[in-house]
Amino acid sequence: MSHVFFVSPDPALCGGVTSDQRQVTREDTVPVSYSGFRSLITGYWYLFALLLLPGLFSCTPPSAPERSTPAFVSLAPSVTEILFAVGASEETAAVCSPNDLPPGAKALPVVASHEGVDVERLVSLNPTGCFTIEGMISPEVIGNLRRLGVPVVEYRARTLADLWESMEDIGRRTGHEAEGRELAQKCRARVEAVRMSNQPPPVRTVLVVGLDPLVVSGGGTFLDAILEASGFVNAAPSQGSYPALSLEDLVRAEPDCLILPEGDIPEAACAHLAARLERLMGRPVPLVRIQADLLVRPGPRTPDAVEKLAGARPVPTRSGRGGGDS
Repeated sequence: MSHVFFVSPDPALCGGVTSDQRQVTREDTVPVSYSGFRSLITGYWYLFALLLLPGLFSCTPPSAPERSTPAFVSLAPSVTEILFAVGASEETAAVCSPNDLPPGAKALPVVASHEGVDVERLVSLNPTGCFTIEGMISPEVIGNLRRLGVPVVEYRARTLADLWESMEDIGRRTGHEAEGRELAQKCRARVEAVRMSNQPPPVRTVLVVGLDPLVVSGGGTFLDAILEASGFVNAAPSQGSYPALSLEDLVRAEPDCLILPEGDIPEAACAHLAARLERLMGRPVPLVRIQADLLVRPGPRTPDAVEKLAGARPVPTRSGRGGGDS
């Protein structure tokens, strides 16, 4: 009978003897070697399962790494200006488009716009906090972000007091509490100075925000608050926050002047509206133009809007009609 040696990978698989100590016949070779090989593979499989499978089949997504420094995200152009104004520019990780102001915001990643939010990119930043104003981001998106563990603070922006409070809160949440409080105090003081200097009577106006259709700012809006602080009375009909009017509705409002955002509405279209209104009302209706982003971004430049509007205010006649042009 011929003899062969079975080389075992482990002495334990051969009854405790080494490979050079055990002599087997050819008939013994196949069953003994198969049993050892099977045990070896089984042992490696268990080891593989213990080490790798829990990670492969885990239902918990990998958590973002801990941040050593705070990172804040602006989800509104006005918030971007506030973050920079309170001294949190270095901690601002991403912004919302348009991000033209302040100039330093142009270099930051953009994760949101009026069209939506890049949720995946935003979550990857692992932000300490995100700030926006009501109406900028849909409630559904805000809810999704919060469910993903992204902290989002949404600020009310309907009055000037709302703006001052948001400045202070953003300063507090970003570690710049004193700067936020100082910013709010300075802006409030500038607006109050304009309010105190306004001479009666107030000027009736309609603030046009769109021409096709004709949409104006109604009562209870942030734009309405700017008008009041600037010495105007909002003559728009009480038909909601931003009602769409006919030209006849505008005539019935009897405005002393019209305020139109500069840059958003072409000059030729404004002139055409003024000419039509003059024909229907039988008198000129002065146009007051003001930089659009000063109006629609509640932030550090809001006092600029109030001061500019107050300075451009036409003086109404005793019959309630405006005189002069801006």
